[in-house]
Amino acid sequence: MKIGTLIQDHHGFVTGEIRVLGVGVVPIALAREISRKDGKPYFKIIADPDGIPYEIGAAFSKQKDGMIYHSVSIDSPVFPAPVNGALFEDMDHEGRFNLVWDRPEKSKLGAHADVNGEAPEHGHRRRFVGANSVATP
Repeated sequence: MKIGTLIQDHHGFVTGEIRVLGVGVVPIALAREISRKDGKPYFKIIADPDGIPYEIGAAFSKQKDGMIYHSVSIDSPVFPAPVNGALFEDMDHEGRFNLVWDRPEKSKLGAHADVNGEAPEHGHRRRFVGANSVATP
């Protein structure tokens, strides 16, 4: 499901919004950073960049079957768990990116989790849905 659209301006800044049911529309910006751990680039996801900005997640560059995308994790105290998704460049519009939500498929074992809220290893797969440019990992 597409939950956001971002646009890169002629200066390279990427801004947009996330639409989340129950939360509303949240303006966001991507801030390029370098990992202290491995020196690789990534993006911090900043909410409300024009007001009182605060970090809500991160996006890491990935590649699968020749397709480049960003693996995204967004967290908030109002979410029961972080929202995982992917950020893909829109194939029809240069400089536009689509943020799609990643929903875990239901486990064959049911909704079992340990005391830390972690799902079992077996039957827990993820898939991307809702955008033409999305490939199933």
